[in-house]
Amino acid sequence: MRHVNKIIEISCELLAIFSGFLIFIMCLLSTYEALSRTVFSFPTKWSLTISVFFMVYAIFLSSAYCFLKEGHIRIELILDKLGGAKRRIVLGIGHLICAVVVGVLGWRGIVLTSRSFAGGWLTQTAFQVPIAYINIAIPIGCCFMLLALYLLVTDKSRIGVR
Repeated sequence: MRHVNKIIEISCELLAIFSGFLIFIMCLLSTYEALSRTVFSFPTKWSLTISVFFMVYAIFLSSAYCFLKEGHIRIELILDKLGGAKRRIVLGIGHLICAVVVGVLGWRGIVLTSRSFAGGWLTQTAFQVPIAYINIAIPIGCCFMLLALYLLVTDKSRIGVR
């Protein structure tokens, strides 16, 4: 079981690194677009579309890592007043609610992706690309978010709350 947990952790870390690389590429594309537009008066037709692709992927693929590192926002005011067992229960309920929301998002992402593949939907930009290539990031990211939530819940229930 620890081996599977380690694989999930490493996968989430690699996805976060990949997301950082995508954000770096977005910065380069934005710089290139700004220079080509202002210096050469020749804007690109593709940089915005690719940046949107990369942003969606960066958000969904790095969210699992954020869950693992507990980098999301939560209100500590109530948790600080609770003891160990009550704190664990409240965090468990919060993780369960989060898992339901992420599960529904992933399920609807699968529906949206399959519809966009079947319908051949394209982006409404000058550089038309199948929109399913963007949408597929939603169920992939949600899958890893659910795995990260699973690790959080099993880790906290085994050793207590940090």
